[in-house]
Amino acid sequence: MNSAARGLGVIILCAIIFGCINGGYAPSAPLYFLYVPNYTNSDFSVFSVNSASGNLTPITNSPFSAGNHPSSAAVDPSGQFLFISNNTSDTIQSFSINSVTGTPTLVGVIANPNGPYVLTADPNGNFVYSINNGSVNCISGYTINFSSGALTEMANSPFACGGAGNHGTVDPTGKFIFVAGTGLGGVVGFTINPTTGSLTEVTGSPFTCGTTPHQLAIDPAGKFLYVTNLGSANLSGFSITPGTGVLVGIPGTPFGSQASPLGINIDAYSRFLFNPTSVGISVYTISSTTGALTQISGSPFYTSISGGGTVTDPTGQFVFVSNNGSPNVVGFSVNQSTGALTELANSPFIAPSPYFSKLITIRQPNYP
Repeated sequence: MNSAARGLGVIILCAIIFGCINGGYAPSAPLYFLYVPNYTNSDFSVFSVNSASGNLTPITNSPFSAGNHPSSAAVDPSGQFLFISNNTSDTIQSFSINSVTGTPTLVGVIANPNGPYVLTADPNGNFVYSINNGSVNCISGYTINFSSGALTEMANSPFACGGAGNHGTVDPTGKFIFVAGTGLGGVVGFTINPTTGSLTEVTGSPFTCGTTPHQLAIDPAGKFLYVTNLGSANLSGFSITPGTGVLVGIPGTPFGSQASPLGINIDAYSRFLFNPTSVGISVYTISSTTGALTQISGSPFYTSISGGGTVTDPTGQFVFVSNNGSPNVVGFSVNQSTGALTELANSPFIAPSPYFSKLITIRQPNYP
């Protein structure tokens, strides 16, 4: 794997909302858990996140063992199960999650000989997909056992894309999955069979973007898709055609001009796009009508940080970024009006070799 690929960093943020009154659950301040695969340490760190300050605290027994070079993580929408891809072990681990402590317990391991690199779960909780960087069979698909969290590879998996994948994500409707990779000629889209999880390539794929497409993000409304382009040092933007998944370039694309635009994430309200680069963190506002991006005043922020993976919390108050070349995760508060970033009081937070990023929200069982 090249050094640029290692610079991504996957962080998963899990929010557990709980509070007990008279034997039942009642609203209280949310408790979030941050899951950080440590690529070179073959383990992953777990932090609790203070919902008021954003500060991180390692949970008991963190870090937890993984396979060789854990590169990504995903959580099912119910928040019961965590999945870790081990890139050079060619395995994917399944864990159950303690909803109070955030502690993961290993429940199964499945082989994937295609180089599992990035994991993405569908929003309906039925399937997990692995974006593979070691084969032209760039996507492997799995069904989730609702009781145990164990994975079973689906029929017809793996699915070919024409080259190795580097990053991918399922859209918020669960109808489509999109993959980016240097050898794919752009972004490749697939429709998802809602019953079997099997994939069918979207007509017109691959969709042309900049050179060396790297990471993807889709806004929470499922209207727009954005790609970081390492080679052309910019971002490509597309609108997603409902029903077909065909991508159409947003007027004004490509956007920005920053060296090595690695990570990408969008806040929960589709207001701001955060793009860690090798020279700081670029922040853009998103047009709700066209999807066009406008870099905000003061961006890029914290130019001493060479950012990789990035994740926002469910309320849009905080952003966490893996700091490439340093054993830590850097946390920021987000100005709710402008999107400007301010580093948290106790940041940075120690993580041996942080990797990628993705946001998942878990709701405590029986919580209304």
